[in-house]
Amino acid sequence: MRAGLLVFFAAIFLTSANVSAQEEEAIPLDSVVKPQFPQTPRWKPKLMPGAGLNFAVINNRQEVRGLYKPGLNFHLFYLHRPWFAISGEYTYHFRHDAAPALADIDSWNADLNGHLIMRIGESETYFNAIFGVGYLYWNSVYVGPNSAHTDFASFSYGMNITQRWVGANLGAGFSYQLTKRMSGYANFKVRFASSNNDLFSISDTAFQFGVRADLSKKDKSLDTASKDKKDPGITLNERSPKYKAQKKGVSGMAKFKYRWLKKRQR
Repeated sequence: MRAGLLVFFAAIFLTSANVSAQEEEAIPLDSVVKPQFPQTPRWKPKLMPGAGLNFAVINNRQEVRGLYKPGLNFHLFYLHRPWFAISGEYTYHFRHDAAPALADIDSWNADLNGHLIMRIGESETYFNAIFGVGYLYWNSVYVGPNSAHTDFASFSYGMNITQRWVGANLGAGFSYQLTKRMSGYANFKVRFASSNNDLFSISDTAFQFGVRADLSKKDKSLDTASKDKKDPGITLNERSPKYKAQKKGVSGMAKFKYRWLKKRQR
């Protein structure tokens, strides 16, 4: 009987010592480096100046049967959301003559437009609907005859004609992302206005082609994606020897690392 008691107490002592040793070797889960996953970056507005060519039929109320005249377009494009932008534009039309008797025509217009932007599939091409208001300055010299049989009966030779009016803009266009900082665009616009209390109708049309640059600074804090190109879903911390050792030595329990489980995993 004494021999049985000695064996019993010896077994209890060895079990307690083994559990104490396991508690000392246990690695807290709080010290384990948790895997990091890429986060969706928050949208940041972009300021994009642009310039291009403008071809327009200008003030067709005066330039009868006018052709498309060249000019330059400059604008500041503020991309507030991926689907909405605001642009302030200035367009200068080169000096030209027009039928039936208008010479040395000088004109420009300023616009404030909104853009509704829609991406076409997964491509780098975007469609945008344009709406806004515009101001036109138009000046010319009348060089035709002073005759009651013409539409310019109230004009005399050498008379200076000036018009200023505000109109509504409607249009549509496409843009394409050329590089990370540069995009090209092509727009078609129609301006509606009224002069001398007549009908509110189309006053001029324009085609625009140009490029715009992205001047916004890149936010490095948003670059949370992995730098490991082989497996972008695994961060560098997960590949470190320290992380692998801790992950291998910790079982599913909260506090203990069981030696028998470690041996089986081998």
